[in-house]
Amino acid sequence: MNRLLQSVHALLRSFRLWATVGGLAITVLAILVLLGHVPMPAVQTFDRLNQDHRLRWQPPEFEPRVLIVDIDEKSLQEQGRWTWPRRTLARLVERIVDEGRARVLGFDIVFAEPEPAGDLSLAEAIRSRPVVLGYYFSRQAGARRIGRLPSSVFEGHAFDGWLLPQWDGFGANQERLSDAARSSGFYNAQLDDDGVVRSVPVLTLFNGQVYESLALAMLRVYGDNPPIALDGQLLSLDAQTRLPLARDLTARVPFAGQAGPQAGRFEYISATDVIEGRVDPARFRDRIVLVGASAPGIGDRHTTPVSIDTPGVEVQATLIAGALAGHMPYVPWHAELTVSLITLLVAGAAALVMPRLGAAGIVLLAAALLLVLQSANALMFGVLDWITPVAAPMMAVVLIAILNLATGHFIESKARQAVVALFGQYVSPKLVQRMAREPAAYPMESQNKRLTILFADIRGFTRIAESMDPQVLREYLNTFLTRMTEVIHQHQGTVDKYMGDAIMAFWGAPV
Repeated sequence: MNRLLQSVHALLRSFRLWATVGGLAITVLAILVLLGHVPMPAVQTFDRLNQDHRLRWQPPEFEPRVLIVDIDEKSLQEQGRWTWPRRTLARLVERIVDEGRARVLGFDIVFAEPEPAGDLSLAEAIRSRPVVLGYYFSRQAGARRIGRLPSSVFEGHAFDGWLLPQWDGFGANQERLSDAARSSGFYNAQLDDDGVVRSVPVLTLFNGQVYESLALAMLRVYGDNPPIALDGQLLSLDAQTRLPLARDLTARVPFAGQAGPQAGRFEYISATDVIEGRVDPARFRDRIVLVGASAPGIGDRHTTPVSIDTPGVEVQATLIAGALAGHMPYVPWHAELTVSLITLLVAGAAALVMPRLGAAGIVLLAAALLLVLQSANALMFGVLDWITPVAAPMMAVVLIAILNLATGHFIESKARQAVVALFGQYVSPKLVQRMAREPAAYPMESQNKRLTILFADIRGFTRIAESMDPQVLREYLNTFLTRMTEVIHQHQGTVDKYMGDAIMAFWGAPV
């Protein structure tokens, strides 16, 4: 009996050891995934979806300093299909800048094709005024180089070692317009491999020169053209306006809620209402105004975390608003190291504790740890603007829980069967069930205990046996011993042995 019970305890100890080793191995795997040594695209996909979901649920904050003049369907109906005559756009500039006194006006539009008479009117309208023109770069092989690029802001060698994209062409503004504008900036967005725009380049390299984005150029004009200062991966224009950059000189766009005219993040005004003088000029005073298009078929449109059809002008507006508000989410340089440490603590604790818990305890602990991980991730984003991965440590906790549930169920069921088979005929059913559930609570080491012992037999059994047929005697004994065993079990006793017509039982020890 002792050898069998000792084998049960050894089986449980072996389970705990191997479950712990397996859990620690899963923890190491999760850390290797975080550090990029083991590629696991599903983990990266989960992190992206998790972050996108958080952005969609985040309430947008209205930014009063930024306004969008929208070339919408109403504008196309009144002013005609795009492209409009440059004289019409010159009138738009005069309404916003001369009459409205906007602090800066930016175009999320490029004027690449010449219109001699119209170009002259538009150039005169934007000359000596705080107007920033947009343009774009192209990666397509053999892409054309149209228009004239503005002056660069840095020499390319200043960014040796940075992971900068390569461009093959560009679509810039006509030379007359580019020279007349206060500044110009590219409005390219960066597509992730799932086709979603989460970041935009702030600076980029072309032909050995570094150029600034539309959002950055507008922020500089808004701040009276401060110099660009780079400290590590932090771009600063002044003490308040800072943009944390990734190694490819992109910045995360602080999307929130939804996108478009109905989202409530920005004030949208129809371009035709501005052109026709139906808008109070005071609405533009001291504000950053972007001109772009939400009408289908015009301008750039993107899939973003908050919408599958976000106007490109709102992407630029959102980046500007985030920089002004000082709310720019970013991936800190120590993100992988920080989350690796969290993974070691959380998943390591799960690997050490779960083998000692039952199924319910494992599930509850896993749920609690997952909640802690998500809460910590949300706290780092909400308070510190950190974008940190959470999928790898969550994956580790789930896998460790599954490992312990699967192996624990198999091994404990084997141990339970052994205990029931061994003690079922000697110990009360309730005690057998308790021993099967918690075999470790009943050690097999020798112990000194004070016991109550019962010896019982049938008085005058020899005389009775001589007068009975053997088959009748057997039934007589079975009836007696069965009834005695039932009574002993009812009082939580343990049957030690049967000796002919006698039974021995004791109380005070379960085995």
